[in-house]
Amino acid sequence: LAGGVVAGITGPNLAVFTKDMIPGSMFAGAFASLAGVYLILTVVLLFIRIPRPSVEERNLPGRKLIEIASQPAFIVAVLGAVIGYVVMAFLMTVTPLAMHHRAFTFGDSSIVIQGHIVGMFLPSFFTGSLIKRFGVTNIMIWGALMMVATVIINVSGIEFLYFFSALVLVGTGWNFLFIGGTTLLTSCYTSAEKAKVQGFNDFIVFGSAALGVLMSGATYNAFGWTAINYGVLPLILITLGATLWLKFRPQPAIA
Repeated sequence: LAGGVVAGITGPNLAVFTKDMIPGSMFAGAFASLAGVYLILTVVLLFIRIPRPSVEERNLPGRKLIEIASQPAFIVAVLGAVIGYVVMAFLMTVTPLAMHHRAFTFGDSSIVIQGHIVGMFLPSFFTGSLIKRFGVTNIMIWGALMMVATVIINVSGIEFLYFFSALVLVGTGWNFLFIGGTTLLTSCYTSAEKAKVQGFNDFIVFGSAALGVLMSGATYNAFGWTAINYGVLPLILITLGATLWLKFRPQPAIA
């Protein structure tokens, strides 16, 4: 988590300082510096020792995945994490494009991205405590409401403060939805089922996020900034509605 906050500050600055490092090829230097960061990461990963699955995880089959995935809590957990990630990734990717087309500098965009990444990771230091105090569904509801507020801000103005505050807010909303969703997910499986359920969840969440990032540029080019914001709003409202339904469903242990 601390690394995420540090990355939010150093990453955009690294891009600003290295984008013109290779003459005649803008941003080639930024990609080269990023490759160096990944090489360092590769060396670090060589020293990580991940614990082997327990005897229970290896020997007990648990329920079928379709049975686990049909639980209301599972559906809401995955929906919250998926929509939170897709909306965040979509808006994070197209915001610098929208700023560029409105004559903001690359430095302006880097500041907005800095605020966004800090907004994503800084709340993680206390999100768990908030979940314990107020309940996981309440935190997910607040995350969805923050994303609704993000859309309202984005369609209300195109000044720097609008872009900055919206991306900070969508980052914090993602944090509440993603951590809330993954926390809720833990109520849906036993130790023997943990690996396959978490693997299935991660495949859906990160696969959807990757698809959203890949589609974002073409979607922005085709429909524009305002249409994109209105387009993600129904997804947010579906998540909000599903979480409210789970909260008021007669299952006190979950809500």
